[in-house]
Amino acid sequence: MPAAEPAEIAVNAPVETIATPETREAESERRAALDAQAAADLRSSLTATAVPVAGMAKIEKPELERKIDKILEADLKDLYKELPDNVKPEFKHRAEHASSVIKDLIESAKATAIKIVDVLREWLRIIPVSSAIFVEQIIKIKTDQLMALVSAIKTVAS
Repeated sequence: MPAAEPAEIAVNAPVETIATPETREAESERRAALDAQAAADLRSSLTATAVPVAGMAKIEKPELERKIDKILEADLKDLYKELPDNVKPEFKHRAEHASSVIKDLIESAKATAIKIVDVLREWLRIIPVSSAIFVEQIIKIKTDQLMALVSAIKTVAS
């Protein structure tokens, strides 16, 4: 009778982990650390100076609101369609609140990149995505666009 060949052991095969409270907590801590690192990287890449806006009366408030809403809505329509139905009303409510807060920051000449990042992060935290980097990229793009709007308003007012 021939000798049985030893079974091959898959060295590079992924190991399946069982979700336990400890592994969930460790994963949560890992994601929180990634979020904190991404936020720190984003903050270091943004300018944290206030942009004074003199002569805001030259730009009508509805026009400013429309521009802010357009920036906030950009590239999120597909994401909104994919949200669960129970999340959509809260997402919309937070978007309206973020728009209002950003408008107030711009009008009061207190708009800084860091303040805008904080407002956007509060709004977009409701998105159920596994990638914190994806959300941070959205925040960075929208912050850059909003700060460009603030600069344009400053230029017009000068």
